[in-house]
Parts: sequence; structure tokens; C-alpha cells
Amino acid sequence: MQQPNVDEQVTLLFDREIKVSFDLGAYRLIPGYVGELGLPLEAFLHLYVVVDSYIVTEITGLEDLSKMVTAIHNEAEALAFVQLLTAQQSHYFFNKEITVIDLVVVSGIETPGVGAISQVRAQQLGIPAPQVTQDNQGFRIERNLIKSTSLSGPREIVRRTERVSTSGKYTLVSESPLIRLDAAEVQIPYYE
Repeated sequence: MQQPNVDEQVTLLFDREIKVSFDLGAYRLIPGYVGELGLPLEAFLHLYVVVDSYIVTEITGLEDLSKMVTAIHNEAEALAFVQLLTAQQSHYFFNKEITVIDLVVVSGIETPGVGAISQVRAQQLGIPAPQVTQDNQGFRIERNLIKSTSLSGPREIVRRTERVSTSGKYTLVSESPLIRLDAAEVQIPYYE
């Protein structure tokens, strides 16, 4: 276990611990920041693996997280694993230059919010439903993501295929563009 570098003193926010459904053993996922914290908080936060009060590493992607996973038991845990980097509640810990979040399809009477489109619109656009399947090598996840580099710029909807083994090893299989949408059609979070 390593302690934070003296030159980069990390302040950990233990009260904001990220709870996950997959097995991390003794490891905990704790948000933290270097230097002074500003607003919005999301622009300053990073995610760290912690044991007791010691930082083991910063999580910058699924490859880092894979090293900490003890086991992935089912499809729901496999999906939760890959969504850590793209869920609205946690995507901002990672890539700060481009927004990549899960595309959520909401049913009839719900008003689409951030990262969401209506079920009718998804059908009109031919966007396939997400799928998670298990085989003898682990789990195959096919899901839809929104990618954007600016608040007012176009949104690219992509189909990402990933594999996660039962021990948490992650592989990006493919990513294919599905469609581009205007900023007005789907909202993204903004943290500047």
C-alpha cells in the first residue's frame, strides 16, 4: 500500500464512498481531490482505491479497477462494473475532456432528463436495447453511450461491446457509432 505523494496531498472524502455490487475484498472506492476543492465539485474529484486510510491507487479506467476486483458473480454485477465509468453518479471521476455517459431510455410518461431519450424516440432512431450475456469466459455487455465534447455540441450515440471475466478482467471489444443527435435532443451533465 502506498501513501499519497507529499507533493500531491490527496484529501479523501470518506463520507462519499462509492458502494458497488461486485466484490472488491478489503478495498473501498473513495472520492478525493488534490489541492483546494472548488465548484462544481465534480470537476475536481478523482476516485481512489483505499484500504483503511491508505491510498492504494487512483482509478483512471476499468483496467485499474480490474486489478482490485475479487469476483464478478452475475450479469447485474458485470453491468455495474462497466457502468462505474459512465453512470451519471460517477462518470465525472474519469475523463474530464469528453463526457461519456450511459444512454437511458425512459418509458412513455416519463420526461427524459440528463442522458435520456424517450422509448418512442429510441425506436424511431433504431437504437438497440442493452444486453448482458454470460458464457464460459465471463460476461459480454453491449450498451449504448452518449459522447460529447461540449455542452452545446452534437451528441454521438455509440454502441460499445465489452467483456468482463468473473475475476474482473476488462476488455473493450468494439465501439461503433450509431447516430449523431443535436444538443437539444439529449442533455448531458456540465461541470465547468
